Amino acid sequence: MLTSAERPTDKSNPANSASIFSAVDEALDKLQIGNIAFNSPSPMNVDDSARVELRLDLRLPPAALVKTISARGVVEYATIKVSDRMTAHLHGEEFAITANTPETQAVSSREPTSWLWMVKPKTVGQCELCLNLIAIVDIDGSRQERNIETFSRTIHVIVTPGQRVKKFVKEHWKWLSGTILIPLVGWWWNQRH
Repeated sequence: MLTSAERPTDKSNPANSASIFSAVDEALDKLQIGNIAFNSPSPMNVDDSARVELRLDLRLPPAALVKTISARGVVEYATIKVSDRMTAHLHGEEFAITANTPETQAVSSREPTSWLWMVKPKTVGQCELCLNLIAIVDIDGSRQERNIETFSRTIHVIVTPGQRVKKFVKEHWKWLSGTILIPLVGWWWNQRH
């Protein structure tokens, strides 16, 4: 005879399905609505660093919030669900990223919450940068993470002709000295004598 834990559940019964999700749904129902603004620093030079700034506010309208972003690039806004603790995580394999603020922060209903990162490209071309916004919610007495929104942006990373030459010389200086510099020194020596 099967115990209640071993019996298959009736998945067609919505009451059974709803009960296992109710704690999560209740936690999500408690989330507030807030506005965010952030910048995408495109285009970028491969040798430069850029600042990415994110601001979250529960009172300011999007148009006013956009004006608070001082970092260069295209500034965007969105309306998202917000908890009293939020994590903002910026990532991208083609970038070295340094967080200048804690990724997880307490959110105020009266003051803006800000995140700041410095990003430096590792390569040239079309590079993807992703921003994850995660709410920390209380589910059955424990704090859990819930991904609220992910923003993915393509950053165009450029290199100048001078930077290409500099990189080539830096990477191939031994070959260049053997095939160009030594014959030039020999020619110069012969011209002097």
